[in-house]
Amino acid sequence: MLAVSLNPWSEVGKLRLDVVIGTVPALPIATVTQLIARLKRVPYVFDLRDASPELSHENQDWNAATGCRSLREKLLRHGPLQAVTAVTGRGVTSALKNVSAVLTTSEQLDLQLRQQEKDSTGKRTRGVVTIRNVFPSRTQLDTQPLQALEHEGLNVLCAGTFERAQWLENALVAAYLAQEIGVKVRLRFVGDGVSWTMLRDKATQLGLDVDFHHRIPAGELQNYYSWADTVLVHLTDGKPPGRTVPSKTLELMGLGIHIIGVLSGEAAELITQLEAGDVVRPEHAEELARLWKSLDEVRTKLKVSEDGRQWVKKQRDKQVSQALLDVLGCAASPSTVDFR
Repeated sequence: MLAVSLNPWSEVGKLRLDVVIGTVPALPIATVTQLIARLKRVPYVFDLRDASPELSHENQDWNAATGCRSLREKLLRHGPLQAVTAVTGRGVTSALKNVSAVLTTSEQLDLQLRQQEKDSTGKRTRGVVTIRNVFPSRTQLDTQPLQALEHEGLNVLCAGTFERAQWLENALVAAYLAQEIGVKVRLRFVGDGVSWTMLRDKATQLGLDVDFHHRIPAGELQNYYSWADTVLVHLTDGKPPGRTVPSKTLELMGLGIHIIGVLSGEAAELITQLEAGDVVRPEHAEELARLWKSLDEVRTKLKVSEDGRQWVKKQRDKQVSQALLDVLGCAASPSTVDFR
């Protein structure tokens, strides 16, 4: 990337740049794009997405969600992995110190970065703007009928990438506890990730009615969403996840599907305020089991408000595009536009 961008004979090298944007989770991009912006003498905007600087330092705690360390993790833990984590952290920190603007996906992370800059410099020298993950869904689902009235038990879907930060074993324990109090919960996992095999083995060990499917194209999720009475969005506890708003949450809001959020922070607040589903504390399986029992007893609770869908539409159609134009214009012409 660096060679192509700086080669004056390449198509990219011939471009007159007004601003350079670096993004994560491809974290080495933070260093490369920062260097390109410096050499080209143009403003640099860093698309931080979620709480990446902190997330990169907390992966050891999340390994519990995979059951045990893989051979690869054991070999890399005390050498290459630590080196990569350290370099990654320094790259992101350096990028944050030398940017004209930062893009985040949550307002809580936005506020944190503003406060950190104020504490360290006593003034604001960069803009921080929240750009929500409200991309149009590839799933065609005009309305979500209340299927739960037509069958016994609850159909619960969990779709995505099964990573350490989700701690999905908690959901399996909750399903077992729900079964013990007379609630039949049918879980269906669709996706891949480092926890996939462990979750399948744990479900078998607990004797649960769980289906596991590998990742499918996003456009083919319609049948799974139609099957589900509710969709699980699950994170572990802690500060970085608490400042994260999973893109799956906003996708489900836009589709009008009931969400069970096992999470905290801003994502939990959005689900509650917009009446898009129900929220329980992370790592409290008994609370999730009780929620499933409540939903099983009163099925009308699975019907969500239109507020979530309308909020996502407004973000997508108006606020996100305008915020992005404003921040890029400000970065390119800092003397003419003031960050709010």
